[in-house]
Amino acid sequence: MLTAFLILVVAAGLFILLERRSHRNEALALQEYNETIASSNSSEDAQKAAHLEELIVKYKKGKAPFLARVWLASYYVKSGDLEKAIKYYEEALNDAGKSPMYFVLLDAMAPVYMESNKSSKDLAERYIAASKMENAPNPQELRLDAARMYAAAGMKEEAQRIYREIMSDPEAEKELLWLYIKEKLKG
Repeated sequence: MLTAFLILVVAAGLFILLERRSHRNEALALQEYNETIASSNSSEDAQKAAHLEELIVKYKKGKAPFLARVWLASYYVKSGDLEKAIKYYEEALNDAGKSPMYFVLLDAMAPVYMESNKSSKDLAERYIAASKMENAPNPQELRLDAARMYAAAGMKEEAQRIYREIMSDPEAEKELLWLYIKEKLKG
């Protein structure tokens, strides 16, 4: 009985120690990220990119590597290296999980896919998967984006299938009409 208690105490101590180390690493990574991007001098962007790539290798997961991936995706779009931009967008999407950032990143990545002539089929499948997420902000709009991506990939039948599904869903009509009106009111 005493042995089991001692094992439990040691295990709890190790858990607390590892948890503190994890929080300390996350704080260090965020501090390093903030220090790296603090300068607004765009002539230093290549150096920032190199440092952020090292940060990702060093810390792998967490908020700082996620933010670094998003920054790097944007940087590589601006510098014209669309393959690297897509790589970092995809890594950031994987890090984002089911958070609202997933949908923001997906929309940011779409024009990069289109401009790079990369297969829009992969992106269409991401939009379909996103439309099925429990926290999807506008599932029908995501499905509509998927249909557009399938059409861009030359998969007209798949695009038409999704368009027909959307048209047959009474809820989709309300949602898409609301989105259409919202867009018209903006402009």
